[in-house]
This record gives sequence, structure tokens and C-alpha cells, in this order.
Amino acid sequence: MSKGQNKQKFVEQCCSILIQVLIPIAFGFYAITLGQDTNWDIQNYHLYNPYAFLNGRLNIDLSPASWASCFNPFLDLVYFEGIRHAAPWVVGFVLGFVQGLNFIVLLYICKHCLGSINVKYTRWAVVLAFLGVLSVGFLSELGTVYWDNVLSLFLLFSLLIVIASMDSIVTGRRCAFFPVALAGIIAGWGAGLKLVLIMYAISLFISFFILSIPHKRKLVFASLFGGGLVLGFMVSGGGWLCYIWHQMGNPIFPYMNNIFHGELAPIAPIHDLRFLPKNLFEKVFYPFVFTVNPSHAGEESCTQISWLIVYLASITFIFSKLVYFFNKKEGAILNPQVKYLFSFFWFSFLLWLNAFGYYRYQITIEILIPLVLFALIFSIFELDSIASAILVTMLAFVTIFNLNGVANWGHSNWSSKVYRIETTWAQKGKIDAVVLIDRPLAWLIPALDLKVPFIQIRPDYPVNKAYYQRAQSILNSSANGKILVIFQPWVVSLDEAGDMLGKYDLYLKKGSCSLEKGYIGTKEIFFMFCPAERISKK
Repeated sequence: MSKGQNKQKFVEQCCSILIQVLIPIAFGFYAITLGQDTNWDIQNYHLYNPYAFLNGRLNIDLSPASWASCFNPFLDLVYFEGIRHAAPWVVGFVLGFVQGLNFIVLLYICKHCLGSINVKYTRWAVVLAFLGVLSVGFLSELGTVYWDNVLSLFLLFSLLIVIASMDSIVTGRRCAFFPVALAGIIAGWGAGLKLVLIMYAISLFISFFILSIPHKRKLVFASLFGGGLVLGFMVSGGGWLCYIWHQMGNPIFPYMNNIFHGELAPIAPIHDLRFLPKNLFEKVFYPFVFTVNPSHAGEESCTQISWLIVYLASITFIFSKLVYFFNKKEGAILNPQVKYLFSFFWFSFLLWLNAFGYYRYQITIEILIPLVLFALIFSIFELDSIASAILVTMLAFVTIFNLNGVANWGHSNWSSKVYRIETTWAQKGKIDAVVLIDRPLAWLIPALDLKVPFIQIRPDYPVNKAYYQRAQSILNSSANGKILVIFQPWVVSLDEAGDMLGKYDLYLKKGSCSLEKGYIGTKEIFFMFCPAERISKK
């Protein structure tokens, strides 16, 4: 290599390192410009769960955040401790920076995959990785505590390790044993922190069986990955699942209660069906369905055409393979790196389609779309350098077009505290129990910081007689004290609140109600505080 070539390589390496440093920092500053996260879930459980964990409230309160009260609180603990010890905007920057690290992991996935298909200008990897982190789902969650684009780091890093070790996997070298097991541990660790991500870990596991290697070798590496997966999952989530199992009788309460028989919910296969395809047509053409009508896949509209394009490109790819097969011709052979990437991508999509159908949960594979599209089209047409450049440019224009479809889950201006409440309720110091009606109200528990039980009497999952008996038992223990009822007046009317309290032999003192104001960031949220008294039985 000549001196000029060495200098050029040195400059390229410096530029690569600079880009990998600057882009996460840029995402951190962008998160600051977005402001304080005020999304519905942070009001429901992202503040309550860590507070409850730190104060041992799970066996005191009754589902204040409904079924979300049982979620693993570890990541929320990190956030909760962060906002206790640092300015909220600083925590926002760190959150955006960590989410921006997806670019670095995605960059190396792109480099390995493009290098494996002999793309001469591997600098396209930088562009494809950047286009990936400009996807609408990813950007919509920037600076928020939904955690989908934080935990995506675990799954994508696991994917990167497998793809980087692919040559050794294909040849069956033992030096690949440890990386594959490590990839399983990392994927399992991420899935243990948020259970819905188990679909990605399963897809990574299944994809080993798609590789064109001897069956024994497939089994060996899949077993190594699977063993690591179980270990990682148990380390990050096993202890919490056991705790919930002990408290609720079901480790994933209230789901799959037909198997676990948790006493507070019906013995039935409880599942969130809101965003699943409604019929066979929708299931087959779901990328078309949620592209045309994004509300099919979420409360907020994440609108982009990339899913539709990658779906059509995949169908074209399969059709081209069938044409070669029936004409007894040999088309371009997929290398193992790209084959594993495609398998992971579409197995993940199929599991998502049949288990959730909720747009936010597919962010891990959404940011892979530019790479998958490039690899698909390159494999179909075997593009030269000029055609590759044209393709990347077209993908960039598609990404720019998509930016109009980024959803806003809720932000406000920064304040000195993430949450607070200004209450004028005269009997605050005399409360013995608090009744919550509907959601999201659980963030008021750390805001009020009352050492009394909070009972949700309108959870959003099916409950049975035992739930009402548990609620009644808690209220009975406060028979001689004051009971406070909290609800949002535009969600629950005074008459509705009174009717629901009647089931617990309580009546609402409507004339003593007061409208109170709380804040998430600078966002004002109003609540009705009403005293309730026991109905005397003569």
C-alpha cells in the first residue's frame, strides 16, 4: 500500500470515528430541543413503577397503573434516579445520546452485510445507517421513556455479533462458540427488561436454522445462542417475574391467565387485540393497511411508505427466485450474512404481526429497512457502483418524504422538576386511602408521596370477584379514616364516579370536590379530588 493510500485510509478512519461520535451527540441535543417527555405511559407507570419498587408498594397498592403496574421497573429506575439527581434536560440529553448509539451498531451491521455482497463503496453503510435512525418510529420515541429505541441496542448488537462471526459459524470453527453464546445473552438481557422484545430474540434464534450449513452445525450454534438467551433473560427479568408470580399468581399478569390462574383476573387467555389484523386480508396485506391508515397499528399515526416498499421488494425477490427455480437456472446466491439478516427481519415481522400489530414494537426492525431494501434490490439486479448510488439516493428521498409522518407522543418545555402537583385539598394530611378511577393517574402517587394505599377501581383488564374483594378489604381497613377519590373530570363524570363508588359502599361528597392541578414538565393536567364516606347501614 502506497503512502498516499495509507493517508487516505487514515483520513477515512478519522472521519468514520468523528461521525460515530457526532451523531449520538446530535441526537442528544435534538432530544433537548424536543423538551420534556409527557407521554401517556410516563403518566401511567414510568414514574410510578420505580417509586413503588423503591418504597415496597406492590403489595400495598392495587393496580394503580392497571396491568402496567407489574412491568419490570429496572430501566424506569435508572430514569427515576436520574431525574432525582440531575436536571431533567440533562437526563433528556443522555437519553437521546443513548438512543443515538443505535446508529453506531447499525453502521457496523451495514458494513458487514455490504462487504459480504461485494459492494465496492462500503461508505454507503454510513448513509444507510443514518437513514435507518431517521425512520419515523425511531424518531417519534426520541427523548421518551418508551424504551423501544433503547432496548433495540441489545437486539441489534446481538445481530451484529452473529453477522460478524458468520464466516466462523459457516465453517464450524470453535472460535465462534463464545460470540454466539454472548449474542444470546445480550438478546436475552434486552428481552428480560421488556417482555415484548422476546419476539426479536426468538427470531435471532430461529434464523440459525435458515443458514445453508450442516444440520448438526445449525443445532450446535442455535443451542449456544438459545442457552445464552435463557441465561440473559433470567438475569435481567427472571427475578422480577418470580416476584410478580409470588404477588399476583401469574408472572406476566394478567396475560395467559388461562395457564397461570392469577386470582385477580378471569381464568382466560387475556390478550390485547386492539391492533392485530382483523381478518386474513389484513394479515396478508398489513403493510398496505397500516401505511394507508396508520391508526390500525397505534394510537398515534406513524406514517411512512418504507414498509410498503420493502414488502413489495421482498415479494419481487421471492418471485425472482421462483422464476430461476422453475427455469432451472441458478440466480445470485445469498451469502449467509444477508440470509441471516433477511430471516431475522421477516421472522420478527411475522411474530409482531401475529402477537401485537402495534407499531412502536417494531422499531428494532424498522431501522433496518434501508439496509434490507438495499440488499434486496442489489441481490435481485446485481447493481454496479452507479446503480448503487442511484438506489441509495432514492432511499434518501423516501426517508425525507417519510419525515412528515413522525408521531408526537407528547412533549413540553423543560422545568426544574419532571413532575409535581399543586394541591389545595384541605384534608391532605388526614387521608387513609386513595381511590383512583381510570388512567393515567399513577404518577400522582410519587407526586403526592402519601404513605397510604392507592386502589384502582377501573382497571383496563378483565377482573373477577377476587379483585373487588381485595379492593373492598383495603378500603375496609380504612373504615375510620378519610378516603380520597381522584379522577380526571373529562374522562369520568361525577355521576359515573358516584356509581362506581357505590359498589364499595361509598358515596361521593360532590359538594366538597376541588379541581387540582399537576404538572409533567410544564404541561398542566387537571384532576378532581373528592372526599368519599362510607354508606351507613342501619
